Amino acid sequence: GEIKEIEPDNVHLAITESKCLEQDTANVWDKEVYIKTRRGVIKPRNQNQSQYVANILMHDICFGVGPAGTGKTYLAVAAAVDALERQEIRRILLTRPAVEAGEK
Repeated sequence: GEIKEIEPDNVHLAITESKCLEQDTANVWDKEVYIKTRRGVIKPRNQNQSQYVANILMHDICFGVGPAGTGKTYLAVAAAVDALERQEIRRILLTRPAVEAGEK
């Protein structure tokens, strides 16, 4: 059949219908969540970062939404490098939005 482009509304609807946002996110902060690479260990600095890293490690797809400078890309790339070094993945694809989001 015809391949359709995924629209933001479709993603929003799929997330809402899956009820994945309603899951019990018991305090992951109690567990030691960290990322280990050859250059050292990267630890989350707060509860939000800890939850974010836990979600990256537990799920195939994780959407990180928040203000600039909160460590979203840094932690995601660190988790990807960790997976690459452990040979869980073969390559890392990094994409950025085409629209400027106030970042350089």
